Amino acid sequence: MFEDFRDFLDYLEKKGKLLRVKKEVDVKYDIAAGIRKISDTDGPALLFENIKGYLGWRVAGGSYATKELMALALETEPDEDKILQRYLECDQKRIKPKLVSTGPVKETIIKGDDVDLAKLPIPTYCEKDSGPYIIGSADIVRDPVTKIQNVSIHRRMVFVKDKTTIAIPGGQHMGEIIRSCEEKGQGMEIATVLGAPPELTIASQLRPPLGVDETEIAGAFRGEPLGW
Repeated sequence: MFEDFRDFLDYLEKKGKLLRVKKEVDVKYDIAAGIRKISDTDGPALLFENIKGYLGWRVAGGSYATKELMALALETEPDEDKILQRYLECDQKRIKPKLVSTGPVKETIIKGDDVDLAKLPIPTYCEKDSGPYIIGSADIVRDPVTKIQNVSIHRRMVFVKDKTTIAIPGGQHMGEIIRSCEEKGQGMEIATVLGAPPELTIASQLRPPLGVDETEIAGAFRGEPLGW
């Protein structure tokens, strides 16, 4: 599989499935319009490299928006049966993540009052949205009873500079875990991973039974344990 998300983008570019957008775009509507367009036309993934007001930042969009892009992420053919077969094979040989002492995620650490989500180029997607939304991030939580991790994707609206709302329907697994935490009178810790490796993002969208750790399915896609 791929070393990380950047490695996946490099792979897409080599395959002619990544378009670098050099024209200046606004985080308000422009990025969303591009993603909508390529989703409707089976176009390539997009890498926006000139974002108004965010010098030096880039935003990737539509990385899994088509069947072909999904197949490339899973290193298989863009055929529904092939994609399903790839998943079923990996579901039968899950690989537990391994604990590591450090990683790139700790290269920059910002805490307390220094946290400011407005410094990130988070798009506003629709004219009736109440604000910018983080989407496509992998949200990771741990069940307070079983201690098993759960990975899923939820829309998160930036509320103030260091807080977001999060949409979690009660019937979803994270909703069940929140209920367990409330019954125990404790909060729920959550890690939100932007730019997760493709195998983790894809595994987060599967629907195994509650109690199955999606990071183990991601490890099977990867062919080796995720570093944790």
